[in-house]
Amino acid sequence: MKMMEVRVLNYFLTVARRKSFSKAAEELHITQPTLSRQIRELEEEYHVTLFKRDTRHVELTEDGLLLKKRAEEIVRLVSVTSKELSDSEVLSGDIHIACPESNSMNLIAKVIHRATQEQPYIHFHLHSGNFEYVSDMINSGKAEFGIVVGQIHLEDFDFMPLSVYEHWGIYIPKDDPLSSNEHITPDDVKGLPLIISNQDMISSKFHGWSFLNNEPLNRVATYNLINNGLLLVKNHVGYCIGLENISCVQDDSICFKRLYPPLIDQTMVIWKKYHSFSKESRYFLTLLKDIMYREKKYD
Repeated sequence: MKMMEVRVLNYFLTVARRKSFSKAAEELHITQPTLSRQIRELEEEYHVTLFKRDTRHVELTEDGLLLKKRAEEIVRLVSVTSKELSDSEVLSGDIHIACPESNSMNLIAKVIHRATQEQPYIHFHLHSGNFEYVSDMINSGKAEFGIVVGQIHLEDFDFMPLSVYEHWGIYIPKDDPLSSNEHITPDDVKGLPLIISNQDMISSKFHGWSFLNNEPLNRVATYNLINNGLLLVKNHVGYCIGLENISCVQDDSICFKRLYPPLIDQTMVIWKKYHSFSKESRYFLTLLKDIMYREKKYD
C-alpha cells in the first residue's frame, strides 16, 4: 500500500472516531474541503459509501465498519513494521576502547559479543594501558571510551559507573608462607620487597592503606602492565600489588590474596566531555546499560 493511501486511512479513522468532518480536519491540521475530497476519492476507489452524512454528525455504514476494522489493522501493522525497520538499522564502523587489565573487561567482552551478533559491521579495538595511557587515548581522540578503576581525575571526563568492583591485593609465589594466609594485612607487608604500579595515584592509594601500621614501603620495582609485575613475582623478585584478575594468574606458581582491611574500587567508563557520539558509540553505551540492568535484575 502506498504511503498516501495509509495517510488517507488515518484520515478515515479520524473522521470515524470524531464523527465529524470539521473536528477531524481540525485535529489533522488540514482544511475540511481537503479532508472531504480525500474521503470521497477513497469511496470512489472502492465503489462504496463509507459514511451516512447529515447536518449534525456522520455515522459509519456497513462498508465503513468493515473498512474501519481493516484500516486499524493496516495502520497498526505499518506502524510496527516502520519501528522494526528503524530499530534494525545496520551500523558499521570502528569503536576504540582504552582499558586496563582488570576484571571489568569481562563486562565489556559481553557487550562486544552481543554487539557482534546484532551489528556484525561494527569492529572493536581494545588498547591496554594504565590510567595515564587511557586518559591520553581519550584526550587525543584515538579512543571513544576508556575504562578506569576508581574515581581518579574524572573532572576532565564524562563518565558512567559500571557494575564491577575491583579488589586490590598481592600476587604471591605459591611456595611462599604468605600464600596460606586468607588475606594480607598491613603488618604482613612490613619490610617485604614490593612491586608496585608506577602510577602515582595507585602508589598513594596503597601507601594510605599500608600506613595503618606506620611503616614505610620497601619498593623494589614498579610496573606499567601487571603481567610484567607477575614475571618479577615468578622469579622471586618481590610481591606484586595489583587488582584481582583471574586471567592474569595463568601460572600455577602464583596466587592472589586480597588486602584486609579491604581496598575496593568501582570501575567507570569514561569519554571526552562534550563529545558528539556516533550512532555506533550510542549503540555501545545502550548495550552496556542494558547488560548491566539484566545482570542486576537476574543476580
